[in-house]
Amino acid sequence: MDDALRDVLWRDAKVLYEAIGLDAEKIPKQRDIICALHAVRYVVLCGGVGASKSFTAAQAAWPRMLEPAMDGAEPTPRYWLVGENFDIPRTEFEYILQAFRDFGVPVPICNQPKEGRWEMKVPGVCLVETKSWTNPDSLHSRPVQGMIICEAGLLPPNMWYERLRPRLGRVPGSWVIMAGTLEDSGPFFKDLVRDVVIEQKVSNWYGRSIATWENVFTYPSGLENEEIKELRRTTPPDIFKERYGAIPKAVAALVFREFSHTFHVGDYKFDKHRPVYLGIDPAGIYAVNAFQVHGRDVYIVGEVHLDPGTSERAIEEVVGRPWWKNVTHGVMDATQVDPREIWTSGAIWKALHKKPVPIRHQKVSVEGGIELIRSFLHSGSYDKEETPPEDIWEFQGKSGVSRLHVDASCTNTIFEFAEGYRRKKLRSGEYSEEVVKRHDHHVDLTRYFLADQFGFTAPSRPAARAVARRWRDSRPTAMP
Repeated sequence: MDDALRDVLWRDAKVLYEAIGLDAEKIPKQRDIICALHAVRYVVLCGGVGASKSFTAAQAAWPRMLEPAMDGAEPTPRYWLVGENFDIPRTEFEYILQAFRDFGVPVPICNQPKEGRWEMKVPGVCLVETKSWTNPDSLHSRPVQGMIICEAGLLPPNMWYERLRPRLGRVPGSWVIMAGTLEDSGPFFKDLVRDVVIEQKVSNWYGRSIATWENVFTYPSGLENEEIKELRRTTPPDIFKERYGAIPKAVAALVFREFSHTFHVGDYKFDKHRPVYLGIDPAGIYAVNAFQVHGRDVYIVGEVHLDPGTSERAIEEVVGRPWWKNVTHGVMDATQVDPREIWTSGAIWKALHKKPVPIRHQKVSVEGGIELIRSFLHSGSYDKEETPPEDIWEFQGKSGVSRLHVDASCTNTIFEFAEGYRRKKLRSGEYSEEVVKRHDHHVDLTRYFLADQFGFTAPSRPAARAVARRWRDSRPTAMP
């Protein structure tokens, strides 16, 4: 959003905020969030601790809650304030309720019990409800015209893809504000901050980072505020930047910097009409992934993660999964002789009354495997005539598409790719080419599988219109 557009939007919105006594000229970053929701549908607000995230999200949302019902919505538009529990969104609820009253909007129905869901209703205008994502039954299947996700850094990605986003998808023009802090947040929110706030590479999304000291109501002298100066003096610099400055810690250590929830994670369930291949890493933590191949695209549709684990336990686990009946063979590191024996002829199969599957094996170097995985995370090989424009994205100045897709339920796999798999830090502060042997189990079995299936070169042959048939990844740009 450029300055000219922001100024036009603010000129139209200014009168609303003057009516409730808010001078947003004094809070320019918060004002940008307020304006953005009138220009785009999806907003990411990354704030430091105490940076006025709740206030800003509520001020951006309440005027839109007074708009007419959009096509596909219920006669009285429904809005959700969603948090990990019912208590978290209450601050946003109270800010919105106060804004309605200051603006002269009567709120005849307002229920605020000590425990559970809060709601306010302006008949014929809007219904605003608090929701808890740890109580999925409260996220009933109703069209939702707008949503604030509070403390979005804690939001499990599968809750967004499976419960929240589909509710918004039922109302054309619906909107969402994701507000959260970086510290202790999961890779899903950190990915959004990187892609939307920092790199600004996701269409129809806008993001802003607001530091703690930019909350001028609490810290009128900004960085020179005595409390902020004390925090800066007593907090390690990298923690201060993330906790209060809303600046992500360095990601230089990450091996797969191109991995992103936005482009690689979605709702990719087991396809019963296609074969399944297992990738197995039996060292220490026992990891198994279920792979399916659609043309040139690879989908991880299930995972097993046992800590600690044995081959027998892993076999017991996989034979109970719905995708087991489609398994044709497994792939394992060539050095794992004993586990391979158990998978191919161990006594466990008789006890389970099952037949073992063939296990293939070969040595795959770490660096060679890393480059192979990269070629699938961001592939420059795609059919431009058949690939929808929104499937093409840019990484490090090069256009490509994602060929490796992970179902949102595979949380351990996602963690390793997005955050856990790192290079060793040297005393100089730089990072070596050596990879730390930690959080590498699902990554390792992925390189075994890709090398077995494709060799060490990503496929470049046409996929016989596979692009048109393959699953579409559930990223924000694909949202209707």
